[in-house]
Amino acid sequence: MKQIYSSGKIILFWIPFLLFINCARVASPPGGPKDETPPEIKKSTPPNYSVNFTDKTIEVYFDEFIKLDNINQLIVSPPMKNKPNIKLKGKGIQIKMDDTLTRNTTYTLNFGNSIVDNNESNPIENFQFVFSTGPDLDSLNFFGAVMNAFDMEVPKDVYILLYDNRADSAIYIEKPLYLTKANEKGYFFLSNLKVGKFNVFALQDEDQNYIYNPPEKIAFLDSILVLRPETNGDSILVYDSIQISSVKHKLKLFEEQLPNQYIISSTRSRKDNILLVFNEALLEKPVFSLPDKPDLTNWYIEESFAVGDSIGIWLNDTSLINQESVDLSIKYPLSGADKGKYLIDTTNFRFTKPKSKSRKSSKPAIQAESKLILTFSLGSGNRMELNRNLLCLSQTPLGSYDEDKIALFAINDSIETIVDFKLIFSTHLIRNLNFNVDWKEDTDYRIELLPDAITDMYHTTNDSITYTFKTRKLDYYGTLVFEMEEINENILIQLLDDKHQVVKSTLISNDTTLTYQFLPPKTYRIKAILDENKNGKWDTGSWLERLQPEKVKYYFEEIKLRSNWEFKKTWSPDF
Repeated sequence: MKQIYSSGKIILFWIPFLLFINCARVASPPGGPKDETPPEIKKSTPPNYSVNFTDKTIEVYFDEFIKLDNINQLIVSPPMKNKPNIKLKGKGIQIKMDDTLTRNTTYTLNFGNSIVDNNESNPIENFQFVFSTGPDLDSLNFFGAVMNAFDMEVPKDVYILLYDNRADSAIYIEKPLYLTKANEKGYFFLSNLKVGKFNVFALQDEDQNYIYNPPEKIAFLDSILVLRPETNGDSILVYDSIQISSVKHKLKLFEEQLPNQYIISSTRSRKDNILLVFNEALLEKPVFSLPDKPDLTNWYIEESFAVGDSIGIWLNDTSLINQESVDLSIKYPLSGADKGKYLIDTTNFRFTKPKSKSRKSSKPAIQAESKLILTFSLGSGNRMELNRNLLCLSQTPLGSYDEDKIALFAINDSIETIVDFKLIFSTHLIRNLNFNVDWKEDTDYRIELLPDAITDMYHTTNDSITYTFKTRKLDYYGTLVFEMEEINENILIQLLDDKHQVVKSTLISNDTTLTYQFLPPKTYRIKAILDENKNGKWDTGSWLERLQPEKVKYYFEEIKLRSNWEFKKTWSPDF
């Protein structure tokens, strides 16, 4: 491993605990503001950061009554065989240690957020008590920042862990030697560290046991951290005023890909449909078979979805549809360590007919003739986007259409003009029918479907349908133009909307100009992913494989796009 040397002489400006200026405290009147102030240390015996420590007991007193909240957060560095015994004593705590302490050693008792006030449970963040059994305290420091690898946002409740046991398995089976928690800005600081070599991790520790249990989010420094007294040129840092981009040690938090593909949900909510949902996107299409009818062919139509982790099976054999129970075998590829292997999973799917809601009448209901239900992609009052197809949606897979029974009209001053269109069937979204039209701006349209215009896979057809709508004005839209320069790697450029949804993805490998037209006025972001394997998506990391997640970079500002406006910039993403 490459080694990183970190300074033991980094100067950080820490705000000391405030001293009490008088003994009296003014009580808040009833109904006053909520107390959000954590307890403050009044004194301790011995003082914090003592040297030549020989006692077995430590007492720490606060300015108010406190309680212990999940004292299992306590981490002792270096570890003791038996954890200290912690109990409340007046407005403080008493710490008793049973172990024989090692000579000339600096000990850190990190309480995490386990000490809180008695009324509102306001915690003392990262409270630690430090002492040395020798004449000196370990004085080395480590400073850095943590962020989400996928979106570069600051995560919540992330711990930083240092292991001097550099075995791959250490983070899975033992607690760290040193521990701290990143603050709300993503920064972390570890002090009173000894000379040594360490593996460094960040962990979103959901069960707070300070041990990595996937699928918890993890990050790791891919070089060994070497702590030694010599400086390495680090500048003076002010903990809360620097920018994350200027921090030397950055940890990118990610969720590892689960080791195997498996089915997390399998349902038969309709007698003619089975839906399978997998834990992750499928590597290849599953193979389906019927254990009870191995020779039956052409018994289903497969439907896939945009996310890629779901498969729909539409039964087209009447005998299967009418069966209350259907056994289905699914053969699908595994992932992770078992990549290249296959699993056959046999599941029974049972359909239960919904009970009638009304019991008032014992007379048999008159069964209406079944008709194909169709809807369009525009809701009431919505406008048709000029750069999109009109989408016709069916509850069941579509089979065919009769274009002579479908008409589209443009309406101008109550005069209807026939408009040309092209119908497009989706090969995988088999319930969708797209109307491709050269739309005119700010124009009223009417679409008419005569009876039996569209037929589904069960030979069900539609009733007469009329649908009216209007297109957008051209000056409603804005345009983004990005001139991508100094591109010499495979980079996936994503345009994101204000809900962080991908509007468009483009894979580039050289200088190019990206133009995004017909954009509604809203806030956008441009995201660049260093797509090293050219698979058109962001890939996560793996600790055991020493694989960091693919690097991400955002254009430095959000773009608040206005109507009838063009935003043009030049960008060279620097990873």
